[in-house]
Amino acid sequence: MPVMVTGAETALGAEVVARLRSTGGELRAFVAATADTGDVVSRLRTAGCKVAVGDLDDEGHLEAALEQVHTVAHCWTGPLLDPGAQVEAAATLCS
Repeated sequence: MPVMVTGAETALGAEVVARLRSTGGELRAFVAATADTGDVVSRLRTAGCKVAVGDLDDEGHLEAALEQVHTVAHCWTGPLLDPGAQVEAAATLCS
């Protein structure tokens, strides 16, 4: 069963992806639609990840990306992001 990394375009997300890839398991990456996704998506796909690009508040898109995922590493966070938005994104993931 795959693992999903949200915020795979961030420095933290990229490090988590690299460490998880070294274990050899199936890995999915969720990249924010607001990010400069061209190089990020290409790099993630080259690393063997299935990539979804979207917004964490899009429940339908998340549901499709999370199909059969057993673990989520939620790396979409940071001190400059609105705390309320971070809580809402985490709540959407959990639902």
